[in-house]
Amino acid sequence: MSEKFVVHTQHLENYGAHAENGKHMDGNAYWKFKGGDTYIVHGTERVQDAVAAVMAYIDQSIAWKEFPVKWEGYTSWWDELTKRNDADIVERELNHATIIDVNNYGLCRPVQGEWLF
Repeated sequence: MSEKFVVHTQHLENYGAHAENGKHMDGNAYWKFKGGDTYIVHGTERVQDAVAAVMAYIDQSIAWKEFPVKWEGYTSWWDELTKRNDADIVERELNHATIIDVNNYGLCRPVQGEWLF
């Protein structure tokens, strides 16, 4: 039986890759932490598979890295999110989350409060 998991990521930007080659060995690497994203992963039975699905989905380059830093079950994430009773926060989180269906790697969005998977 598949479940939903939530994976949170951290971004790193290499400022040295904007004007130079960005390589550490050439003294051109200058990495800075930048925000992160939330992924809601559907279609896996184990959180390890959800984390691996996110890693397969995200892009990596000399200028940009993204990596998982936290993962949890969808239900616990949803309970924590909604216990604040702030509809604006819930809407913002849902609208900014990337939804991954591992069965087809298609992206889905909520429609009238119902998830399309």
